[in-house]
Amino acid sequence: MANATGEHIQRLIDTAKKYFSSIRILRELHDSESLLGLIDLEGTWRTYRIIITEVHRTDGTIRYSYYVLDKNNQLVQGFDNHRDKYAIKLKYGEQWQTHQDEEIPHQHNAQRQVTLTDFMTFDMFIAWLNSHLKRGSDGC
Repeated sequence: MANATGEHIQRLIDTAKKYFSSIRILRELHDSESLLGLIDLEGTWRTYRIIITEVHRTDGTIRYSYYVLDKNNQLVQGFDNHRDKYAIKLKYGEQWQTHQDEEIPHQHNAQRQVTLTDFMTFDMFIAWLNSHLKRGSDGC
């Protein structure tokens, strides 16, 4: 019987296939007896290269990264909750060193600026693509 993580990963793949072309699943794992899972895929959305990673841990937390690259493989926008010194400093200021192991949701832009965000899901990322990278904004 499939578990919630396996079902989530399959829904993510199905959604990616609806929105992206040239989908390549680089890694897919899910343990049928635990919540542990991993999906690593890439695809194309308009002229953009999209890179998606989600790591589902046994404690129920999710580590994610959703990245948009241009046709020259340069960052357009990235969302993740990895440990990032700049995001931690933005959130905690001078007390940042006591929080070095925290995963802080944030975004990176083409100018290498880091901005704090709320936790993001894959569906929220798709909505962001549709609202921020409208037709014509990528030269198409």
